[in-house]
Amino acid sequence: MPSGRYGDRDRRRRGVTMIEGLVAALILAVSLMGLMNAWLFSFGLTQKTDEIADAYNIARAEVERIRALGFDYMPPDSIAVPIASQQYNGSAVPVTSGGYYRAQVAVLREEPVSGMPDQLRMRAVEVEVRRISDSQVLFRTQTYLVLGGI
Repeated sequence: MPSGRYGDRDRRRRGVTMIEGLVAALILAVSLMGLMNAWLFSFGLTQKTDEIADAYNIARAEVERIRALGFDYMPPDSIAVPIASQQYNGSAVPVTSGGYYRAQVAVLREEPVSGMPDQLRMRAVEVEVRRISDSQVLFRTQTYLVLGGI
């Protein structure tokens, strides 16, 4: 066994063995897989949240359009039949083709307002927003239209 200056220098220059390198690579790979799974989960959650927000804005725009058109636009003979169907591309502006979402408006029921004269009637209107690709309902809301100024 060499002694002196040259023997000590050889021991310090040993380096990293193949096993140590493989273990380090394995630890790094497992860590990166965990980070990638967390990133993919957060990306999917963000995408779903954005889609629901788009559907909410579209439904809100449809409700406002229905309220602006008024009671007479929603005829009672259209109960449980979609009245209007429009396509959207993620904003509350309708498009003619290539939409991602479809908003459907339907009158659910008509009923008199209790304790009021017979000419005072109320219609329940439903707005439903679906994804066009798989017809999944993303958002559904209801509103009431009242004849008689309440």
